[in-house]
Amino acid sequence: MTQFSPNSPTPTDTLLTVPQALEALKISRTHFYRLRGEGKIKTLQLGARTLVPQREISRLINEALGEAS
Repeated sequence: MTQFSPNSPTPTDTLLTVPQALEALKISRTHFYRLRGEGKIKTLQLGARTLVPQREISRLINEALGEAS
């Protein structure tokens, strides 16, 4: 049996690099940084690295699917 501590990351807490986020969203780097500049996607800065929480990718996809219906 696997035990999870409260501090263990869950799949929604996974952090993606910008290239991984671009692949997941199937968008260009320019479009990604435009979305970030408009406040439509939140990122984290750890040192020189920009990371994107997986939940932000999921939220953006869900919003796009909601607009498509």
